[in-house]
Amino acid sequence: MSESLRLFLALDLPPEVRSALEEVQRGLKGTGADVRWVRIASIHLTLKFLGQVEAGAVEEIRRAVEPAASACPVLSLHPAGAGVFPGPRSPRVVWIGLEGDLERLGALAGEVDLALAGLGFQAEKRPFQPHLTLGRVRSGRHKAGLMEGVLSLAGFRGPEFQARELILFRSELNPAGAVYTALERIPLGA
Repeated sequence: MSESLRLFLALDLPPEVRSALEEVQRGLKGTGADVRWVRIASIHLTLKFLGQVEAGAVEEIRRAVEPAASACPVLSLHPAGAGVFPGPRSPRVVWIGLEGDLERLGALAGEVDLALAGLGFQAEKRPFQPHLTLGRVRSGRHKAGLMEGVLSLAGFRGPEFQARELILFRSELNPAGAVYTALERIPLGA
């Protein structure tokens, strides 16, 4: 029986963006809210979560999404603003938004989704909402302070960066948090 891997496709972030996110996260931690904060090194821009996949399918996934990646030019993006999913009344996920080449980013996510649907992966039902997850809310403790902190980030703008490749990551869950390993790097605009 083949090994099963937990996989997702994402764009990675450069160190200067991670530093800006770390500063934002540090400020939000000061609210004392009950949030499981994502390790800064683990933050990325997910385009498609694939779930458990047979290890033998990695190359097939790469071949399926290569045309979409090749057709998409390098993307110019920057973190901007903040928010929570699903909304302020019952926040579950704290995130930082993105600005820049969002139309092309959305098109890339759509093309990736379409290519993977051809391999039997479930198509996304919700519209693509590009974001960088900072943390997951565990309870309502200090929710008002957390929401005040998130609202204060409305004008936040992080450093601009160039997304040059789509990465197929393996996610291994452990008690200290998920560990991500890049399995395939697929250049944009190749």
